[in-house]
Amino acid sequence: MICPWCNRVNLPIHLLKRHIKFCTKSPSGMVVQKCLLHAKDGKRWIRLPFEKYTKPGGVATTYTAIVEFSSKHIATNFRRQVLHALEAEGLA
Repeated sequence: MICPWCNRVNLPIHLLKRHIKFCTKSPSGMVVQKCLLHAKDGKRWIRLPFEKYTKPGGVATTYTAIVEFSSKHIATNFRRQVLHALEAEGLA
């Protein structure tokens, strides 16, 4: 399927065992790419894009958020709306 916002192949081509990679468009027009739908033990959640890096000294790998929200409430609401949209399309 071709994403209508970024013209890249996304769902369901990137379907991995329990992960679906997709992009989403907010009402303001912002497109967030490389979102992930995770599913495990009957639970589902949305993970926004992140950047992987190695801490100084090369000992530990960690991740940092690329997209953040100004409050936990706004983040939860965004993730809930994305999950409902995926469910409506039969993708979640």
